[in-house]
Amino acid sequence: MSDLRTHPDLRVAVVDDGAHGLRIRFGGRLTVHTAATARGAVALLTDAEATDILVDLDAVTDLDAAGVIAVTAPSMACRRAGKRVSVLGPSSPAARAAADRIGVLPLLGGGG
Repeated sequence: MSDLRTHPDLRVAVVDDGAHGLRIRFGGRLTVHTAATARGAVALLTDAEATDILVDLDAVTDLDAAGVIAVTAPSMACRRAGKRVSVLGPSSPAARAAADRIGVLPLLGGGG
């Protein structure tokens, strides 16, 4: 497991996950204040050898539009590079409510 923690409000780790190749796990606040850290972490996966990537937002406790863009834009770049990208949406009620208000809950694997 590689810990990419570079912001005090956001935990980021990359885990070799047999089912998906790589799992990038986020925890804490995924907001305008941590967006650059999140974007950089996902962007690193564009050049990874793994063909399957899971963006795991399950432990995200706070989410805003900047946070959503921070993970979706590099995820799209991974797809253009030929990778399969899945997103596991947040389970925190506050983060899920924010995703619902933003209108991206279906894109984050949370129905809606």
